Amino acid sequence: MIYIAGMGMVTSVGANSAMTTASVKANISAYALSDYDNHEDDPITMTQVPGDFFDALEPILENDIRSDSYQARIAMMAIAALRELSLEDTNTIPFIFGMPEGNTVSCNAQNVVHNIALNFPNFLDQNWCRVLLSGRAATIEAIQLAYDYLYRSDVPYVLIGGSDTYHSDALINKLDLDGRLLSPGNSDGFAPGEAAAFLLLTRRPELAQVHNGQIIGIHKPAVTTEPGHLYSDNAYQGDGLSSAFRLALENSNSDNTKKAISYIYSSMNGESYWARELGVACIRNANAMSKELIVIHPADCYGDVGAATGSLLVALAADNLYHNPQNRRHLVYCSSDTEKRSAVVVEAVNR
Repeated sequence: MIYIAGMGMVTSVGANSAMTTASVKANISAYALSDYDNHEDDPITMTQVPGDFFDALEPILENDIRSDSYQARIAMMAIAALRELSLEDTNTIPFIFGMPEGNTVSCNAQNVVHNIALNFPNFLDQNWCRVLLSGRAATIEAIQLAYDYLYRSDVPYVLIGGSDTYHSDALINKLDLDGRLLSPGNSDGFAPGEAAAFLLLTRRPELAQVHNGQIIGIHKPAVTTEPGHLYSDNAYQGDGLSSAFRLALENSNSDNTKKAISYIYSSMNGESYWARELGVACIRNANAMSKELIVIHPADCYGDVGAATGSLLVALAADNLYHNPQNRRHLVYCSSDTEKRSAVVVEAVNR
């Protein structure tokens, strides 16, 4: 097991962790009709971080990235979320960074990471960074890599997280042509959003963040593939997410105490495809689920936030466990548009 030592986030419903978790608990939604129109000239429903937030951060970027608002937004949200962690007095930390799927729109990952690292020279070194271009599933995949790294080295921390935005003309046009965007004429679509979320992870429980006498343990994640994914010609059979659930649950049962899962934190974004996928995975793993199982899908509040989804969901699950430790175990999962599926069990541990 590894533990959460710190969290930082920026979303359309909160400029930090406390504001975001409070907004999600209160079911506050940032959904609004945007300035983007679909091919039928209907406004697309989206969420966005307020513009003045970016105006204040833009001067910290190099000139070459400022001209690309898509990459600049990803970098600026990441910088703001990382500031919340207050790691100024920490030595260099391995950094695993989730970004948009490589098949979406062009994004210079190296340039984004370079601009982020420039703002944290004491603990971020670009040579110690790894980028995962796997979208929603990326940050749980990053936890899997962090898990292995913490157990195979003597570093005290690994930093993981993701930053993503859909505020790009090219990306919106692509998704519109695919018929996937929420609008007055399309209820089976999703609201594109943007966010950044990061977790500081450690193997040492004495370094973990403590709330109400609890620390949050993370079991080893599972990362699988779905051959029949959204953009595949193969028939969808639900094997990818079902397997991710099964393997994540097996990874969490090493103590032979099969405590039921009380909450699932889901990457569902409002499209019916993802609801069907979750239904199949739950049916196939029903013996591990509580009879009072609750499914939380916070995209209802802040929209689909792409590569930031996994770390954000783990942080929200951790907050629930800090305040309701009797629930004990939550399952967090993410499904990318293409083949990647990832899942992890998060658990409250008495300090």
